[in-house]
Amino acid sequence: MMIAGIVLGLQLGELSSDARLQKPIDIRAEAESVGALIPSIGKQLNVALDPSASIKGDLIILYAKQKPAYQILQKIASHFGWEWQKSGEGYKLVQTEKAKKEEQAKLDEQLTAPYKQFQKTCKSALDDAAAFSDETLAKEIQNVQAQLEALSKSGTAGGVHGADDLDSPVWKAQQRLTYLRTLNNPIATLTRKVVAEMSPTDLRFVRDHERIVFSTLPTAWQRPFPEGVESQIAKAVTQASQQSEDRRALSFERLRTFTPDDVKTVRVEISAKRSGADRSLNCERRFVLTAQDGSVLAESSDYDYVSAPASPPQADVPNDDRLTKQIDQSAFIAPFRDDPKKMLELVGSTAASASKPDSKEDLLHLFGEKLTAIAEAADVALIADCYDAYVISNYYPLSKRTAKENLDLVGGRNLFRWNLSGDWIQLRSPIWQLRRYETVPREVLRKFNDGESFATVSLGTLIDVSTALNDAQVWSPIWVFVCPSWWQNLFGSGLRPVYVLRAVAQMSAIQRTEFIRGRPFYGRELPPTAAPFLNEVVYRTKWGNGFVGSMDSPVAEPAEKEYVNREWNGLVPNADGTYSSSDIPKWKDFEITQLLPEGSTAGVLLSCKAIEVPGVIARLNTGYQKVMRVSSLANSERSPDPLGLNPNFFKPCTIESVFFTMRLPSSEARGFNVETSRVDPAATWHSHSDLPQETLDSLSFWKKRLGGGGSF
Repeated sequence: MMIAGIVLGLQLGELSSDARLQKPIDIRAEAESVGALIPSIGKQLNVALDPSASIKGDLIILYAKQKPAYQILQKIASHFGWEWQKSGEGYKLVQTEKAKKEEQAKLDEQLTAPYKQFQKTCKSALDDAAAFSDETLAKEIQNVQAQLEALSKSGTAGGVHGADDLDSPVWKAQQRLTYLRTLNNPIATLTRKVVAEMSPTDLRFVRDHERIVFSTLPTAWQRPFPEGVESQIAKAVTQASQQSEDRRALSFERLRTFTPDDVKTVRVEISAKRSGADRSLNCERRFVLTAQDGSVLAESSDYDYVSAPASPPQADVPNDDRLTKQIDQSAFIAPFRDDPKKMLELVGSTAASASKPDSKEDLLHLFGEKLTAIAEAADVALIADCYDAYVISNYYPLSKRTAKENLDLVGGRNLFRWNLSGDWIQLRSPIWQLRRYETVPREVLRKFNDGESFATVSLGTLIDVSTALNDAQVWSPIWVFVCPSWWQNLFGSGLRPVYVLRAVAQMSAIQRTEFIRGRPFYGRELPPTAAPFLNEVVYRTKWGNGFVGSMDSPVAEPAEKEYVNREWNGLVPNADGTYSSSDIPKWKDFEITQLLPEGSTAGVLLSCKAIEVPGVIARLNTGYQKVMRVSSLANSERSPDPLGLNPNFFKPCTIESVFFTMRLPSSEARGFNVETSRVDPAATWHSHSDLPQETLDSLSFWKKRLGGGGSF
């Protein structure tokens, strides 16, 4: 119905009053998209049912047997927080503007939660420091040292993997000792105070850009120190300038003598990068002093590993006879962490699935298949949201467990919570807003996999995929299963190559053609829309350790003997141009926010060079699907196959390594590379014995790694 042009959401009674929706129907959807499921229900009922564009890509798991259609439709809407609206003679499923705003606010909160936890950790350390007097802290340090000595003498360190086991008494004592020693350290106290005083806006900045820089003389890309840390800055500078044995916190031992008067600027750099599917953080707190001439006097780093807050525990579900039924069905997948062969099955069953995102081959079909089997055995209906994070969870056999036990098992790792309400089992992630945000759209997977299926992935495909995804989707572990050949190349080495590709995407067609052919472009020549992406590449890059020399040649790793002198590359030479190992040198300041104090990338030079090399595609028979891996012959000889898959057939291909180089106005350069591949679709597959001898020789590494097994 309409009121002043506004369509109101329909209530349950309004849906049930439509005689067409009273028909009992059967539904079994195992990870099906809303865009495919809703119209298919409408066809059963001869009623026009459609979802709005913004929710068509959402995945749903649904099982119901002879349930009234209106009840199923309303259950879908209420589960996801959507609404049905009248649309002509049919109905439209929508997410209202109010619901969108509420979801966005909750998503922002969930994305920021680990960073707030990092801040809480720093505040807790400051509280611990305040609770200890110098005397009591010294005694506690002695007690822990004595504990470590006792453990060492007894030989009972504990832990499966010895002293390096994170659960061993030795490891815990070592961590405790390190922590206690930082409590009265002025530098560590300063960096913790900075984190503790960061505003919500600061935390979101770190979340979105991976780091933030505070300075006593802030440039355009830096910020002034938060209020309340001024006195601690002076203490930290004094400590750094003292020539004593208590300089273990400093990163470099070869530091020239200086006094607080020699210090021009004080910086604290906070870096925090997500690690793993649980959004835990690896955090670095760095303290830097610079001299009047701009060189680095001293720097110090402390690291924190912060786990994201745990989801609330599963609520108790009242006893119900239906949930005590044993699931009498063979497992379709066993815990792959216990059986490498089952891991192979999982990879095989998911790797080619993106080509049919609305079919039973979808990545999450295994998950949906299990849940619907549980519901069928318990003779109840079931509805569940379906996100990429679920497929990364452990899979367990269905047999020899009750329905309730299986629901508890497949809901492990805090992925979802479930309940039984009437005739419906409902499964919902407690952080569904984040899970939805991280789930890779199936149309993107399909586009990428269309190329992967022929082992042809063009630079254009990589650009399109990078542009279509948000940063969380780029990091999704699902790529390991969808495109194992390209995960490490494009997504596994950080976001910088992705931001380069996003910048290239902003070029005009003519610019892109010239760029790929080798013409370098200054940032000022590119469309204004490219600037944010170039800024991200520059801001996220550690320029001091990443120089690649002239951009006229491809990026290459230095020879092994050159690594010895790498640490001297950033030093300011003596007046005569020489370096003296006996004298304490000056360290050049490579912080990018100092090298580009105005924060502009207009003068950054971006160039590209492509090199073609011969490659090979290995088609792997996993027993479920055919998976293809692409590798250059050269890389194949020195890069172990991380999945240990068994190749059956081979086809030659051409791999194009595309080297991107960025050069700053001060001539420093930084390189990134991605790889593409081309294969002639008409080329035939060869068994191992049919390949040319030269190729056979290059592929011998596979035979060695597989112990002579497989087809050769």
